[in-house]
Amino acid sequence: MEKSTREKIALAMLVALGVLAAIAMGWYIFVGHNWNIAALHIDDYVGEMERYTVIVYDGVLPRHEEVAQLIDADPNDSRPEASEEDGEVKEVTAAAVAADYLSKDASVLLLHTDDTARYRDPVILKCGDQRIGIFSIGGKYQFGKIRTSIAYLKSHAVDKVVIVSEDSALRKTQVFGADLVVFACDAAIKADGEYVGSVFYVDSPDPEEARAVIIAPNNMMTAKTVVSL
Repeated sequence: MEKSTREKIALAMLVALGVLAAIAMGWYIFVGHNWNIAALHIDDYVGEMERYTVIVYDGVLPRHEEVAQLIDADPNDSRPEASEEDGEVKEVTAAAVAADYLSKDASVLLLHTDDTARYRDPVILKCGDQRIGIFSIGGKYQFGKIRTSIAYLKSHAVDKVVIVSEDSALRKTQVFGADLVVFACDAAIKADGEYVGSVFYVDSPDPEEARAVIIAPNNMMTAKTVVSL
């Protein structure tokens, strides 16, 4: 066998091994992520969340389909409203959800998405052993404020940077330096949130619901909508 042929075979084998290694690594990360999320939900269910951080907030705005139903509703519809006896689920508040997680020994931060003005200037709040920096933005053209606010919070050694936004257009932007983006609106994000790069995104649930962002000890995040307690 000629030397050039052997070199080509060796190169092909090396490339194949590299591809297999990349596939194995991707599978390992995928399985590891799902296992971490499963373990998180188990800890939540059994009420053992001593090392977890939970950020809780109320639903602010109705979903798009509910707005459409309101627009199309018949103003002469006089059907009686559902009562508690009819099986109506009571409204769940973020404060009640926060109390529930405190009873599970989690560190809990109550986020006021109904009053984003309180975060207009960056604030730093203590949550357990975590220092969480929060600021809000009202529009998609405030990238300068995003950069300066993140730099300010990082200079004060925060553990997490949270952005509260009233504009879902921010979802299309890679926000470097942030850990969590909370939309005080419907941004068409699934209830358990989603990662874009290293940033976790969540939006607002329905007004009668609350959402909890659960941060595991390894900093993995997920979210859940709480409709009853």
